[in-house]
Amino acid sequence: IAREVLEKIDLLFPKFDMPSEPKRLQAVVNAWSYALGKYVYPDNIWLEAVDEFYSRSDSWGAAPLPGDILECARVVMERAERDPVRGPKVRAWREARQDERDRLIRERRSRREAAN
Repeated sequence: IAREVLEKIDLLFPKFDMPSEPKRLQAVVNAWSYALGKYVYPDNIWLEAVDEFYSRSDSWGAAPLPGDILECARVVMERAERDPVRGPKVRAWREARQDERDRLIRERRSRREAAN
């Protein structure tokens, strides 16, 4: 998702310089992946966060940094949770995510118990 976010930033912000050299590009993608990986949101939230930053009157000119996108993603997620149409989808996404974490925990416990 970091690469998609960067590609959208590259389209919307002329001052943003997307690296063309593969090694440099990968380093930038990795840095953004690390930053965005601190929070888990549905993929579409990250792309909407770029739109959110773009729509802010104080954002014209300079491209966002990862922290800007993190803040905008939080805003977009809160808005989605309150929305009557999107809210149930967000809750379902959260429940599925929690179910998957619970399943992984049970599997790890089972493997540990089997190993002992």
